[in-house]
Amino acid sequence: MNPFTDAVLPLLLIALLGLALRRIGFFTPERRQALEVTVYYVLVPALILSRLARAEFGPDLLGPLALSILLPVFAVPLVLSGLRAVLPGPPLWLRNSARARSSPSPSSSSTPHRRRRAPICWRASSAATTS
Repeated sequence: MNPFTDAVLPLLLIALLGLALRRIGFFTPERRQALEVTVYYVLVPALILSRLARAEFGPDLLGPLALSILLPVFAVPLVLSGLRAVLPGPPLWLRNSARARSSPSPSSSSTPHRRRRAPICWRASSAATTS
């Protein structure tokens, strides 16, 4: 067999097996959830670790390897702090959660609901942008 068939045939057979098992109703929601958790938390990390254990790292790969590890570690915080300086107000995920907390729930309609104030740094930055 050629290398293409050796690589594609097992993947095709696994996909067809999964399709057949789904058609006959083998995957209940509980089984599917258990399989997802097993794959995500056990099998994928095991595959990554086994591949890293067998990988050959030479001195010529040290620079690209260090760059691929260190660039995201330093670039992501820099980009996020730059966006924080440019965009006014709290992050969107905090705005949505504050709105959800400030709307009264049906079960607590008899009790008054106090709205939480934003931290001082957000109030100051929003006041500076409106004036």
